[in-house]
Amino acid sequence: PVGELIEVVDATARLASGERASSRIVVRHPLQPFDPRCFVPGELVPGRPWSFDAVALGGARAALGPRAARLAFLAEPLPPLEEEVVELADLVRFVQQPVATFLRRRLGLRLGGRDEEVVDALPVELNGLDGFRVGDRLLRGRSSGLGRDACEAAERARGELPPGALADLVLAGCEKTVAELLAAWAELVDDGSPAVTLDVQLPLAGGSLLAGSVPGVRGGALCGIGYARLAPGKRLAAWVQLLALAAACPDEVTGAVTIGRVVASTTRTVAVSSLHPPEGGADAARELIGQLVDLYRAGMRRPLPIAERTSEAWAAAARRARLEAAGGAPPRDGPDPVLTAAGACWHSGDRRRPGEDEAPEQLLALGPRRIDEVLGEPAGEDELAPPWPAGERGRFAGYARRLWDPLLEHERLSQR
Repeated sequence: PVGELIEVVDATARLASGERASSRIVVRHPLQPFDPRCFVPGELVPGRPWSFDAVALGGARAALGPRAARLAFLAEPLPPLEEEVVELADLVRFVQQPVATFLRRRLGLRLGGRDEEVVDALPVELNGLDGFRVGDRLLRGRSSGLGRDACEAAERARGELPPGALADLVLAGCEKTVAELLAAWAELVDDGSPAVTLDVQLPLAGGSLLAGSVPGVRGGALCGIGYARLAPGKRLAAWVQLLALAAACPDEVTGAVTIGRVVASTTRTVAVSSLHPPEGGADAARELIGQLVDLYRAGMRRPLPIAERTSEAWAAAARRARLEAAGGAPPRDGPDPVLTAAGACWHSGDRRRPGEDEAPEQLLALGPRRIDEVLGEPAGEDELAPPWPAGERGRFAGYARRLWDPLLEHERLSQR
């Protein structure tokens, strides 16, 4: 209606200057209520300011004032957590997502994506997340003893699959992956022994206690299988649980096997992480789990520059470079492979999968930064004491090695 009114005005009236008559009656308001033009007399309407909103006026004055530099997320570290008992589950969550765990536990912040809109249209194809859910339910059903036909019938009954033959294609693709995962499970893990849950009650230095339970122990091995990709966080979780068991009940565990899909797109489908306990027995395991608890306590005072995929990529590439140098291999020509590996996980670029530079917790706590800026932040004097890795001056590199070096030394990662 407003547009039609303006058209009528222009069709029935003319200005001596030749301008459109609507130019005298149309006011183009700023998009934001704190725009300074809203408070200048005559800027929008003759003889007076347009707005009388005192709060928006304060915003307009602030917008015209000097720009302040971005403040640090925390001016200083928070007081330590007073915990007599450290929950094993909290330690696992921390090593998987250190910054997000800090925000949730110490500040009460939960950062998530947008709520998914309910789609009422008939699905024709599934996106990646929906396809994962189908495959995950099929794997859990098959691994619990249900038959293939029963699991597929349950998926069809949910009403989430595309219609007719399109559903057959989805189920066939998921079933192929499920079959390969179950084949690896049968070969490496399933010896017929039942899964048991072991309790952990481990005294720590300083008088505190590490407590929790570890499910999925079969025949002395901590075993896990999932339809998800074998991401770094899954391997870290298995490593923490293995160390806790090796320190608290060393006679009941011999290693850990975690099975999942490969992370990168290759001709292989199944990835396997095999971990063995430290050679020093319970004392060595207690020392390593104590270092992780110290890292957890430091990470509960301030956000640490640790990102799941980027830290793993940096630590693994740096370890390969050290081993090659120790073996007498000449330096590689071209870009630094360590920086390249870390940058590929950190920067989003044009890939469909966003990099960790866009993770909400990283943006909030550490701000938008390039990988060279991340790696270039120097460690503080209070951080350089042992067990800080010798020769590392950067915060990111030091914390990546503290978290990942022990795991990489005790892991065999393979694909099938």
